[in-house]
Amino acid sequence: YGTQVAGGVGLYFSDMLGDHNLGVVVQANGTFKDIGGQVGYLNRKRRINYGASIGHIPLLYGFQSIDPATLTIDQIRQRIFIDNVDIGGSYPFSTTRRADLSVGFVRYGFDYEIDRFVLNGVYSRERISVPKCSDSSSGFCSPDAVYFVQSTLAYVGDFSNFAFTSPVQGGRYRVQVSPFVGSETFVRLVADYRRYFFAKPVTFAFRGMHLGNYGEVDAGSLFTEEYLGYANTLTHIRGYSFSSFEPNECTPDESGTRCVEVERLRGTRLALASAEIRLPLLGSEAFGLLNFPYLPTEISLFADAGLAWSAGETPKLKFVDEIVPGQPIERVPVISAGVSSRFNLFGYMVLEIFYAYPFQRPVKGGYVGFQLIPGW
Repeated sequence: YGTQVAGGVGLYFSDMLGDHNLGVVVQANGTFKDIGGQVGYLNRKRRINYGASIGHIPLLYGFQSIDPATLTIDQIRQRIFIDNVDIGGSYPFSTTRRADLSVGFVRYGFDYEIDRFVLNGVYSRERISVPKCSDSSSGFCSPDAVYFVQSTLAYVGDFSNFAFTSPVQGGRYRVQVSPFVGSETFVRLVADYRRYFFAKPVTFAFRGMHLGNYGEVDAGSLFTEEYLGYANTLTHIRGYSFSSFEPNECTPDESGTRCVEVERLRGTRLALASAEIRLPLLGSEAFGLLNFPYLPTEISLFADAGLAWSAGETPKLKFVDEIVPGQPIERVPVISAGVSSRFNLFGYMVLEIFYAYPFQRPVKGGYVGFQLIPGW
């Protein structure tokens, strides 16, 4: 069934006042080269907080291809190694506003392997080394390493009150500028604003966000292209998860190689808006329709809308779009609506199960999804 198993351990150390904090994370899955970890230190003794981190994080992906004619199976493993060193600090202007500044170096390395199994006649297994793309003129190759020096300056405000699964009162915002210099040079801008209005026991939540990569950006770049449907990201729109698309949904564009329904969710710039009506179903006597603090549960009605585009493209603000095969991809908003339920699992994590109807996916229709993430 494609089941995978991974393991990890995290340790957190602090003095009694919380002035000195040390976090250590180790992960292991697969072989020796798949072992990774990260160490971070934060000093909060004075008004200016500062810290540093260093890490080596391997990400492993795998798939296989089968050649029925020769009874050959290729198991392909793709690894991305993220090595980073960062230092940063934070200056609070008040209990609800602060400025963050950080600078660091990051390297993305790539390593591909192929295990070839031949079942024709005598069983055999062969491990094939995949050359670097700079050393190979054609065929399947492993990308060369990518390097960045990156910095971030952000102004952050947070005057929200968080309940069992999501904020229920107040607001939060973040304005961030992050220059990247190295293998690619660009500037990432983030503007994120969220507001929560509490009318006991219901919360009306709203948010608007823009994430954009500006400068020398490539719409097909691994680092400057964004996607509206990845779970556990700031720009997630329920109902458009990448893994939920099926071949019968795809309409080819003018090149005949790209799926319009998927490609219009990609771009170097994204805009997002969301609204929710949140109701605490299970909780405590002070906050919850039913007093059951062992599994705090929130029910919400939601609507998500997003738009993805790249430099030189002009978005069209229309709700109904008729996709014509063989035509260029139109940049139009994608919208979903549905009902969601969030559960606080013993104070350790928040599980969200939702039913979403994506309006720009009429073939798919409504479906159920889930994610491990608190409410925005």
